[in-house]
Amino acid sequence: MTRLKEISLRADGFTSAKQIEVLLASADSDKRLLAAFIIRRKIETSDGPMEQYFEAVKEMIDDADSDCKWQAFIIIGEFLRSKPYDCWQIILEYGDSSNPDTRAAVATVLLEHFFEQNPDLFDEIFIALKRHVLDGHRNLLHTIRLCQTGWGGEINKMKMAQLLESQP
Repeated sequence: MTRLKEISLRADGFTSAKQIEVLLASADSDKRLLAAFIIRRKIETSDGPMEQYFEAVKEMIDDADSDCKWQAFIIIGEFLRSKPYDCWQIILEYGDSSNPDTRAAVATVLLEHFFEQNPDLFDEIFIALKRHVLDGHRNLLHTIRLCQTGWGGEINKMKMAQLLESQP
């Protein structure tokens, strides 16, 4: 059985916020990963105030354990619609990371779905995204190029294609 499967199966027995807090603070990456799976289950079942889960996993984005980091991005992705501006700040910051694994997580878990869930924000946010790319944020450009998305509509897709084609 894989590590992810094994740990995800253990996630059902925990319910208290204090237990999650202790697991998130653990030096043991398996315990932090367990906390992420518990949080995902709570979000899936709408168990408890969702806002606390967003804040709880933001620190896990920088986790040295790749599985923990990816689970944190998956949880953040659950908030693309309800906290779009907070998620956008994470996309900008971590999409410009020097770590290719982090950029891949941002591209596939967050950015590919951001405009699908928030097409009305494209014009507003595209201006900031374009500014970052034109200001030389090459890692962010690499992140965008990893995406396989429609960008929330044909016009948006054309604008993004023009931006990408204009960059070496």
